Amino acid sequence: MLRVMGNIRLVSVTSEHKNYPSSHILDKKKGTYWESNNNKLPESIIFDLGKTHSLRSIIYHPARRERLGVINYRTMPDNCQGAIEHYRIEIGDDLEHMRVVKTGFFNYRKYAFLDEQLVSFELPVTGRFIRFTALSAVDNGSVVNMENIEFIPVH
Repeated sequence: MLRVMGNIRLVSVTSEHKNYPSSHILDKKKGTYWESNNNKLPESIIFDLGKTHSLRSIIYHPARRERLGVINYRTMPDNCQGAIEHYRIEIGDDLEHMRVVKTGFFNYRKYAFLDEQLVSFELPVTGRFIRFTALSAVDNGSVVNMENIEFIPVH
């Protein structure tokens, strides 16, 4: 499966923690990640794919943390803190004309919270810029994170 990763760059983020900058999203390293800076949600990241692409899906990778423990009634391991639950994805050829192409909830399985999360589009979506917005976190907190993101093109 070919993944569009070549000329992607970050255009902007609404916030970032000084120890977990947004540049970690595209560094292709396991264990590094972006984390928002405890602002209120929503939190958005805008990506520039470098040129117009037709996409069939996006894969979100939540941050992988080493700590374990219980943090709320859902018996979630502490390492899922900040994993995005409710999201919105917009795409466009420029930043002024973005359109919503998908809104949804990631389906985390109990004790498997670090699984990558697939967002599939019913029909291919086309554009150069992607705005990925976190509307809520799985732990109901105000911090969200992302280890990596993959953009899957139509062949």
